[in-house]
Amino acid sequence: MATRPTEFPRWATVPTADPTYGVTNVVEPTEQRKDTGWLVEYPTANVQNWHMNLTYLWIAYLDEIRQSIPFAIAAETSSNQYAFDFGGYFTAYDDEMFFRARFPTNNSGSVQCNVDGLGLKDLVDNGQAQQYIGGEIELSKEYLIAYSVGSGNLRTINRVSATDAVLLAGVAKTFDITPYDLSRVIQRHSYVFANTSGTDTYTASLTPNLVAGNLVNGSTFHLYFSNANTASSPTLNIDGTGSYEIQSFEGTTLIAGDIPAASRITVTFTDTHYKIISMVCDKTGTLTNGGASKSIAVTPFSLAQRTATTERTGIAELATNAEVQTGTDTARVSPVSSMSHHKLIPKAIASADGRVAALALNYGVNIDSVDHISSGVIRFNAASGITINNHIEIPGSGRIENGKNTTAQIGARTSTAWNVETSQTDLGNGEVDASHVTIAVFGNFA
Repeated sequence: MATRPTEFPRWATVPTADPTYGVTNVVEPTEQRKDTGWLVEYPTANVQNWHMNLTYLWIAYLDEIRQSIPFAIAAETSSNQYAFDFGGYFTAYDDEMFFRARFPTNNSGSVQCNVDGLGLKDLVDNGQAQQYIGGEIELSKEYLIAYSVGSGNLRTINRVSATDAVLLAGVAKTFDITPYDLSRVIQRHSYVFANTSGTDTYTASLTPNLVAGNLVNGSTFHLYFSNANTASSPTLNIDGTGSYEIQSFEGTTLIAGDIPAASRITVTFTDTHYKIISMVCDKTGTLTNGGASKSIAVTPFSLAQRTATTERTGIAELATNAEVQTGTDTARVSPVSSMSHHKLIPKAIASADGRVAALALNYGVNIDSVDHISSGVIRFNAASGITINNHIEIPGSGRIENGKNTTAQIGARTSTAWNVETSQTDLGNGEVDASHVTIAVFGNFA
């Protein structure tokens, strides 16, 4: 507020007639002159006197009204508590209470006032009904203060500050916008950066400070975490607005290490917790926790530093079908769908008991039945052919000669039956003297 001048612009207050021309020193101009003003001619002295005199009279009138409003300089009775003595002019806190005031000191926090001994009342801003913060009440300024019966507090009415709704609508042109108002919009609807302190129970402080009413659903903050969390369910408290759990984007509980040290994280408030919506942390540690973390960003650098080995988990490259068939690559992993292309993976496995009159198939994979062909020979039958290129038959049990395969089989490209010769002859009753005959076929299905 501007400083009140000590002098009035007093002018032509004594009517005087010009002794030479007989005209008075103050003459009101015609209505037409009032409409057009002076065009090219010079104003006459008596008309100019009239204008200046009228200005003075209005200022004097308004000052008289101002002087009729009770005025007092407060006495500070305690820190940020002030007493106003109007000599008993006010008898109750009501809608008639309206006065001018000056404070003896700048405030350092929220302010309370006691008017004519009626008791302490909070002094708030008229537009937002917000408590004053340190330095907002200045000792050099004069304030107009009125009592609000509806809210039960004293309010300064020098200015009308825009409400949150008015600020957000952005169309009103008749309200004041203060730095406090702007900070409120910034805090509620934009990104604010701050450093955090602590471990697991993190705290942060914004500039200007965040007040509880401005922490709303959707409030978003960029934060720097110098310390990693060492326990599950870490919390965050911004400017004392309350400790809320930090959760992953999916709303799941964080585990130890999910917040890496020296990381920049963007969180948004959801009324009940803070949710991580972005994280920048280009470290190899982002692939730790056995893949259980759901909050840490994985960068190309992290992937390149975290290839799988026999000593740790990580990213592994899949082998092609040709590489699987070659079977010499030691750096790639064979997918399940390519395993049939590997030379050393059996495509058919079966076991039979030859010491019974009716041959029994004890176990079979891709083998459907077993037959007695001739003396010492049994045959395993498959429903579909298997390419015998690179295949090997392994007769089982120690009483079977390994590698006893027919020449016709080896030369064939596909087959649905494989003969196995034992080292024993028939026992004369259809049995083959071999308690267990086992076959494993390697190759590709036709």
